[in-house]
Amino acid sequence: MVNNKIPNHVGFIPDGNRRWAVNHGLSKESGYAHGIDPGFLLYEKCKEYGIKEVSIFCFTQDNTKRPSVQKQAFIAATVAFAFEIVRRGAALLIVGDETSLQFPIALKEFRQRQGIGMKVNLLVNYG
Repeated sequence: MVNNKIPNHVGFIPDGNRRWAVNHGLSKESGYAHGIDPGFLLYEKCKEYGIKEVSIFCFTQDNTKRPSVQKQAFIAATVAFAFEIVRRGAALLIVGDETSLQFPIALKEFRQRQGIGMKVNLLVNYG
């Protein structure tokens, strides 16, 4: 018997962006930007299946200890993803330590959910 139940909430942990970049002859930090499009594909698939909420684990406080160029790259990718996902109609909420200097200022407006579409939670600078 096939179970056709669709979950209400799905979490994603993007991993391997640096490894992917190195395997493709690119710098480690360039992998983060290349990880954005697969995230949008996952979002669109979740919408298609009627999933009501997704959580995406963007970067931890430990990630901010990486070399500055990598840190800036994953912050830039996170901010780009956040604004595009809102443009696509998501109801965005950013969860993380906004008191830290590592928290992207551009995302503070999303500390309260914005929008009415599918709920998207981005975990940013979390412990």
